[in-house]
Amino acid sequence: MSLAIEPKDERIREGAPALQTEPLSEATFEPLPAIAPALGRDRLVALDTLRGVAVLGILLMNIPVFALPIAAVGNPMVAGGDSNVDFFTWFIIYVGFEGKMRSIFSMLFGAGVILLTSRAESRGGAAGIADIYYRRNLWLIFFGMLHAYFLWMGDILFYYGSIGLVLYPLRKAPAWTLVAAGFIILALSAPKIYIDDSPRRTALEADEAAQRGETLTNEQKKAQKQYKARLEGRRQFANPSQERLQEEIDLHHGGYWPLFRSRAQMAMSAQRLEFFSINFFDIAGMMVLGMGLMKFGVFSAQGTTAFYLIFAVLCYGVGLTLNEYLGLRLIGENFDPLRQDQFVRYCYEIGRTTVALGHVALVMFIHKMGWLAWPRHCLAAVGQMALTNYLMQSVICVLVFEGFCLGWFNELSRFELYYVVGAIWAFQLIISPIWLHFFRFGPMEWVWRALTYWQLPPMLARRSNSAPIAANA
Repeated sequence: MSLAIEPKDERIREGAPALQTEPLSEATFEPLPAIAPALGRDRLVALDTLRGVAVLGILLMNIPVFALPIAAVGNPMVAGGDSNVDFFTWFIIYVGFEGKMRSIFSMLFGAGVILLTSRAESRGGAAGIADIYYRRNLWLIFFGMLHAYFLWMGDILFYYGSIGLVLYPLRKAPAWTLVAAGFIILALSAPKIYIDDSPRRTALEADEAAQRGETLTNEQKKAQKQYKARLEGRRQFANPSQERLQEEIDLHHGGYWPLFRSRAQMAMSAQRLEFFSINFFDIAGMMVLGMGLMKFGVFSAQGTTAFYLIFAVLCYGVGLTLNEYLGLRLIGENFDPLRQDQFVRYCYEIGRTTVALGHVALVMFIHKMGWLAWPRHCLAAVGQMALTNYLMQSVICVLVFEGFCLGWFNELSRFELYYVVGAIWAFQLIISPIWLHFFRFGPMEWVWRALTYWQLPPMLARRSNSAPIAANA
């Protein structure tokens, strides 16, 4: 079997003679002259399915942030990790999913940039697509700020919209250039880590000088003091005292407004300080990589089954092995953040990227084989309503875990949290295809379209006597 990328797209077919590619599902609009996003019959099923996997999968990592003290996210021994099954749950999530679903989600956003702009330009709408593109991202920033401040400080939409603003000029770059640029941007986190580590190196050099009996300079003494304070802060965050844990638990068991003030401070700090220090290289690199992979046809199932199978095996072989090693190393170091050196941080980036690409290849392989037709149909519906389902997860988790609602914060073990995840998955997998049977768009997708185009798109789905959707289309 050939490993080449096939030139033919695979799309949903409803008797339409001409099919168009589809932008990121959150931005699917009612057709307009020239600039006309895809409707149901034009959608790329494989891309929607993958997006559905990413939307559901990202909850695996988000649920501890909703339900447990923040320190438990990086250290399962803080809360929800007392039993063997809880610890095993953390290990499985860390090796197979932590950071990987976010990577896929980011890559798909980059793929959406290519789909939205290339379709409009092919229809002669190049002159107006820039306005649509930038307005779309500005509204996404607005949605992200509302989400972060009023619902959940772990929002990703603000960063997607902000970084999306700089991607437009890259839309016509060759596929190989985009893929290479994506990996280069991801690799730029290495110099950043080295720079961030400079205070530690200066302080350690000062310690060695002091041991040799040398007189320290004021700069060396200052470095020692700053580094000591930094270590203490990291230790307190990773292993908070019982009093500090109880304060956080009491905050989440209290009313909305005290929690709002705390959440607003955290969101402001994240959006202001962590944007370029942490999130920019991560998200931008994955988005640019996704743009290149979309041009290669990887996300639209244009590769052969052999290509996807071999790609999955190679990526899993590297990524899962590396992540398992890192997970065991973290356990051996008792999750001490001060012992997680640069080697661990470099390997984490390699491991999460390769496993994420392995997940992509596996979903595409299953799609090409025509397996699991009904689950893929439901996943595609979830992906078509990605923005709605992403925000819905936050609303449900807030209602379940915060004290002004059910108040289950810190009431469940880590393993028990995934019963909640399973319930949310089941609900979204059921409600999404039902909703799309009657309506063209998810509710938030409709709002986004209306605000982007400044007109109200029709909401009700058109019923026709079209042929059934092919299972492997």
